Amino acid sequence: MFAALCAKEATNCADWLSAHDLCRHVSKELSLQTTGRAPSVGIEQMIIAVIAKRAGDWCFEVLSATGRTKTGLKSEARKLDAIVNSGEFAENLKKAGSKTKSMPLNQALAALRKMEVDSEELCWNVIGYEAQWHVRLIWHEANKLVRVFPDRNSSDLLGWGWQGLHVALRNFDPLRGFRFSTYACQRISGAIRDGVRSENPVPKRLLTFHRKVMKTEETLSCELGRAPTMQEIADKMGEDVETLAILPRLNNAASIEEMTWSEGKVLVDDLVESDDPADRAIAAAQRAAIIAAINNLPSTDAEIARLLLLEGLSPAEARERTGVSPRQIRQRWNRSKESLAIALGEWR
Repeated sequence: MFAALCAKEATNCADWLSAHDLCRHVSKELSLQTTGRAPSVGIEQMIIAVIAKRAGDWCFEVLSATGRTKTGLKSEARKLDAIVNSGEFAENLKKAGSKTKSMPLNQALAALRKMEVDSEELCWNVIGYEAQWHVRLIWHEANKLVRVFPDRNSSDLLGWGWQGLHVALRNFDPLRGFRFSTYACQRISGAIRDGVRSENPVPKRLLTFHRKVMKTEETLSCELGRAPTMQEIADKMGEDVETLAILPRLNNAASIEEMTWSEGKVLVDDLVESDDPADRAIAAAQRAAIIAAINNLPSTDAEIARLLLLEGLSPAEARERTGVSPRQIRQRWNRSKESLAIALGEWR
């Protein structure tokens, strides 16, 4: 809104200046100044400088034009050029901008749209410029998370951290009483974790289980002085040994040569096994998670979810079984899907 108020003030100085055009120039210049390093000036100073430069350019274009011009245009340009060069124009913009009132972001964007400004583009360019003041937060979180993802370095995580910082700047609400750094660090950390997981086809729930198994194995190795058996690991974790059949699927991928070559013999059977214990273990874990999530739904919604999801009935068959109307089934199923999507988010 600071840019909008300054643009309006500039149009008061010269009717031929357009607030829409001035905001467009501000947006473009902010994008050009987004280099990843802390800016040399604050965003308010940058906006004033861009609008003053555009006003000066307009004066030059008018005064250097040959031929006929609209009545009074050159006279107006001379007056504006004088106050631009004297610094009075920038001072007027600063005073106008100081009247900016705090308002919700959506309300500010709506006001910009009424001025025919591309509010979303301006908003994200402002965020990109402002984000450069908070680069240290990205490095702080990236340096912490290299311990969680030892195969990555801080630089690898920087791109996802930028995305998280941009989202934090877009959604931050100072009225809640939190410091921006507190809110932003959570967003940055979450964006980095999601980014790393997006490159791994294994769901978050299974990665967590894998880390738990590895930690248990390490603990037992220290206690026993030898490598523990699968049964010992399962007993320590309170799991069935069949559940640990999932582990081969979670290990780092091997090359085809490593998988098929053993003492000069190609083991083709290893590649075409039709009844993989890991598949059964994954399916069992997924079903158990789904059942647990359904059990946490309200009883009426849970009943429809069991019939449609676990028993595979059609809505018509579920209607015959329960006696409820098609509309009620649709409503309950839509509510169930939303709740299940949240509860099973770790399996995505």
